[in-house]
Amino acid sequence: MTDGARFSTVIGRYHLNEVYCSMHKVLLGIGGNVGDVSSGIETAKTMLCQCIAQLRISHLYETEPHFDKPGSTVASVPNYINAALSGFTHLSPSQLLISIQNIENVLGRTRSIPCAPRTLDIDVLLYNDAIIDTPELTVPHPRMHLRNFVLVPACDIESDWIHPIFGKTLAQLLASCPDALALKPYRR
Repeated sequence: MTDGARFSTVIGRYHLNEVYCSMHKVLLGIGGNVGDVSSGIETAKTMLCQCIAQLRISHLYETEPHFDKPGSTVASVPNYINAALSGFTHLSPSQLLISIQNIENVLGRTRSIPCAPRTLDIDVLLYNDAIIDTPELTVPHPRMHLRNFVLVPACDIESDWIHPIFGKTLAQLLASCPDALALKPYRR
């Protein structure tokens, strides 16, 4: 019983090797810029352990706000604290999204306008090598390859993960990322 793939122990009605086979590797981005974000990230991590096994977290990074819309300004918007998390889940993509949204809501997230300041935002960046395009969820995250605040933390924990659309590792995407916004390790 040393190799997890060959366990024959039965848990309920399922063999342990069936449980391993039904797990999906996920990469999440997490961040916010309202309130005690680092504590919120730690609380979210604890809550995510209920649905994600072997959860790993990157370092925390402080970043300037990133605006996708022309004419947006950063003058009145506080900096963000961002991180990435990875692990394995038995949840489907839609179930994972619902769990994440529940955690965001418990931690005070309100959805007003896009790019608004927020207590906490959790995004599904990658789900195995799946390509998902539904009204509720797009995976891989459509702009992750354009954002240092996503790629730097993701590379802390999953630099060799291959992006299913671009066929490049996250480290390769980071090396060619056009994002010039400032990013620095977060210190309390």
